[in-house]
Amino acid sequence: MREDIMVSRYVVLTGDLKSSRKLKDRAKVQESLKKSLNEINATFKKGIVAKFRIVQGDSFQGMISSPDHLFDIYYILFGNITHKFYLGIGIGEISTG
Repeated sequence: MREDIMVSRYVVLTGDLKSSRKLKDRAKVQESLKKSLNEINATFKKGIVAKFRIVQGDSFQGMISSPDHLFDIYYILFGNITHKFYLGIGIGEISTG
């Protein structure tokens, strides 16, 4: 490995509301999602590498610098979003240089 390459490990969380297009109260659920993402961004500001945001439709994503707060982030989502959602976690390295 070249000495000028820096490697760091990160955690990416990707989520999606389940069957959200069929929701009668879709706007309300989307507002709950936005509120949750804003709360996560404010609460874990120091550890967030890429802010949590809606990326397409009702899919959302964010990146944190360590897995320390994974469960805390999940509980914020679970506590605020009344609709079922999927949540995937990816842990890996990013090389720069």
